[in-house]
Amino acid sequence: MKGKEHDFEELLLLSHDANHAKELAEAELRKFEAEIDGRRKLRYKEVKDQKDSIEERIEFKDKHDKKDKDRNENKILDDRNASGMGLLGIMGSGLANNKGKNSGIYNKGDN
Repeated sequence: MKGKEHDFEELLLLSHDANHAKELAEAELRKFEAEIDGRRKLRYKEVKDQKDSIEERIEFKDKHDKKDKDRNENKILDDRNASGMGLLGIMGSGLANNKGKNSGIYNKGDN
């Protein structure tokens, strides 16, 4: 009977040691998971920041390209207007060339 009591006490001590080891392992696991979660959040933030930066650069480039395109179109129009070949200049010159002539299409009696 004393042998059984001794075995029981020894098993009880082993059980306490096992529970303590289990608690330490669970604490270490929680610490590791928290570290991984922190790294994951940091990486997510870095990726998001890079994505935002790229989107801003694309937006800036698109605005810059649009300004260049508008500036070039305005320059072309200004050059045409300066040379008298704007839209009115072209139309006016065409009308001036046909002044006094019959077009044939609109005059019925010319056939």
